[in-house]
Amino acid sequence: MNMFLKLSPIVRYVTSPIVFTAARMEALANHYIFEPLGLTSATARILILLKCHGAMNSSEILEQISGTKSNISQRIRLLENKKMIKRLNNNHADRRIIKLEITKNGENMLEKIIVQFKKHSLVLEKHFKAEEIEANYKFFNKINKILDNF
Repeated sequence: MNMFLKLSPIVRYVTSPIVFTAARMEALANHYIFEPLGLTSATARILILLKCHGAMNSSEILEQISGTKSNISQRIRLLENKKMIKRLNNNHADRRIIKLEITKNGENMLEKIIVQFKKHSLVLEKHFKAEEIEANYKFFNKINKILDNF
């Protein structure tokens, strides 16, 4: 018997399509949006986090982004080398605590990402009615709020 059919209805009808669709969308975003800009979705998420939340340390970033400590450290080094983020050492009591902050170069890259997203989102939006877009927006916002409480 197909293993997929043994799953509970909630997993089969909600979780599986979301996971598979998310993976496909991330692959497309990497290919059409991030890779042409020399980034990955993980590096873009780090820039977005720092822009939205201000300076953060690598542990705080790791909590917000799925991935391994090694992968996040690698992404941080890449962004530092490209001068999109910089290290701050504001904790005089413990010099080991290093915060990271987005730079002007990083903010400029976010603007380029937004332009790319708008360019490619317009193509997708042609296939949906305004009500469908609004319903999906509410649905994913609700899922994100639930996930925030895990």
